[in-house]
Amino acid sequence: MQPQIFPESPSTGSTVYLECFAYGNPIPMYKWSRVDGKALSKKSQLMHFGRVLRIDSAELNDMGRYKCSAANSLGVTAKEVTLTLRSAPAIVIPLADRHVATDSDLTLECPLATTDSHSSIEWFKDAKPIVPILMPSLQRKRFHTDHDRLVVNSITTSDSGVYQCIASNEKGMVSSSAYVLVRDSAPIFPRQAMPRKIFAVNGSLLSIPCFYHASPRGHSRWVDAGGAKLPHKGRVRDRHGVLIIENVLHDDAGYFFCTAHNRLGKAHTQVELIVLDRGQVRVQSAIPPQPAHYTINISCSAEIDCGQVTDCPEALFQWTFDNRSVNFVPGLHFKTKFREHTHQSTRGKQLIQKVDIQISTLKKADRLQRVACYSLYGEDSIELPYRPSIPAPLALKVEQDQQTVRLMWRRSVNTHRDTRNHAVSGEEDAAGGYLVELRTKEDRQWRAVPRRAVAESESHSITLTDLAPNTVYQFRVRPVDAFTMGDPSSPSTWVKTPPAAPSETIDGLRWRSLDNNTIFVEWNPVETIHRSGDHLRYRLSWSLDDADMTDESQSHEHRFLVHHIETESPQAILKLNASEECRMLVFSVRPMNDQGAGLVSTDTVAYVHRNGDSQHVSHLRTSLY
Repeated sequence: MQPQIFPESPSTGSTVYLECFAYGNPIPMYKWSRVDGKALSKKSQLMHFGRVLRIDSAELNDMGRYKCSAANSLGVTAKEVTLTLRSAPAIVIPLADRHVATDSDLTLECPLATTDSHSSIEWFKDAKPIVPILMPSLQRKRFHTDHDRLVVNSITTSDSGVYQCIASNEKGMVSSSAYVLVRDSAPIFPRQAMPRKIFAVNGSLLSIPCFYHASPRGHSRWVDAGGAKLPHKGRVRDRHGVLIIENVLHDDAGYFFCTAHNRLGKAHTQVELIVLDRGQVRVQSAIPPQPAHYTINISCSAEIDCGQVTDCPEALFQWTFDNRSVNFVPGLHFKTKFREHTHQSTRGKQLIQKVDIQISTLKKADRLQRVACYSLYGEDSIELPYRPSIPAPLALKVEQDQQTVRLMWRRSVNTHRDTRNHAVSGEEDAAGGYLVELRTKEDRQWRAVPRRAVAESESHSITLTDLAPNTVYQFRVRPVDAFTMGDPSSPSTWVKTPPAAPSETIDGLRWRSLDNNTIFVEWNPVETIHRSGDHLRYRLSWSLDDADMTDESQSHEHRFLVHHIETESPQAILKLNASEECRMLVFSVRPMNDQGAGLVSTDTVAYVHRNGDSQHVSHLRTSLY
């Protein structure tokens, strides 16, 4: 039962058929699944009583290993097949127009998606192919191509032009182009690059980079209103073309000038620094005392006095929860709304900028305590009401038999929420209950027990099955409810599951002739990461149709002589008796260990004859009785 893929080299967007067939009596039932645990594509459907898996408009995320299982009342067999899709190449980052200086180096790249490793890339300039080996000696030394990269050294004005990369494979092609201008120019300050006015709050940190265009790049310096160059150290300093003012003071207000120069000339621009008093920033919240759905509404407002209301810059509000940016708090769902209006006070007209944030369903983030609002004009924070965590379960015990592991525990008497009669599972339940986690000695990271491993659950116990054999496990239990996940129990003692026969099947069975009477057989090893039992080995079985036995009275069974050898490595050499006739060799491999034998591989057939190599037969279907 070796699954097949049709067509043999499918491409993205096409319809793909995965087919498997097994003989058996009673007639077997078929099941398809993905080895990586992902669900089958929503665009897939089963056909021919489950024997054929059809995937319409196949996409790259449909690629992977698929397993076909065939089962009847006498047993189960399974095989895997790898689905690989070919697609036209895709350029991840297209080329962009460039302005470069003479005598510099130009590097252009056309990076392709990782699935396009078989694509070829060609480079062109002004529609002519760039082939360094065909260029004159001087040019050949300057141009270098390396698949998706083109490098031109010591570039000159004659190198200006349109550069293009073309990537292609048997499924299609894609291209990207850009104009490269090689020209030297004196520095200029684009009109929108540098603002005329910059506002800073008293006591804040200010950084102003000097933006300009020049080829070659050149250098830049900041000077104050009196024309004095700013030092490289101190509270007010010039650090590699960036004006930095620490703890801004009202005396720092005024004009600053940035001067840029290269070998072709120089230019300068001015910036006016306006220093504002720190505004009044307030944070307020509204939290229901007993929320059915834990929702928080928080507002942050800044009251600003900057002379002309139209000159007031935006406050640039930012939120942090427990010193973490609101964007990096797991399990947090929020939305914000910005508003502003003017307000007449005793000091004149003032601008009030305000941002509201609504936070809902704080799962796993229930313990947030401090919410802070930062802005250009200052900051403020509040403390959220404390929600006590659910105490950890007590006295976790483990009972084990040959097939299952049973966990039992007691509920803490101080539990503030009632988790009785709620679900017990290996995944978090929003309705409340317990979450069971496990880890192994090889992998110390705690993980939720998969639902398929839960055989039976009660309010304070759970029975697990289908755990990996010959593995040392440790367990713990967490209480959960609609709002939070409680502290875990103390870990259980380490428990080792009993060993078992190998569960993986042999794949990649192949052979070749060494001479007229010797066959070399090899296959992919199983259980390379973890072994189900001790003394893993392989049993190679083969039967030889002895064509020299021409006595028709010999039965079919006697004509096929069955042989076995065992080996610990995934390869073996078969020595056959010398013969002048063509003979048929049927062989298979079964993994074994001290606990028993695993599933046998699909039979493979070779014809051995005196005048040539072995001949193989494909699409052979056999049954074992």
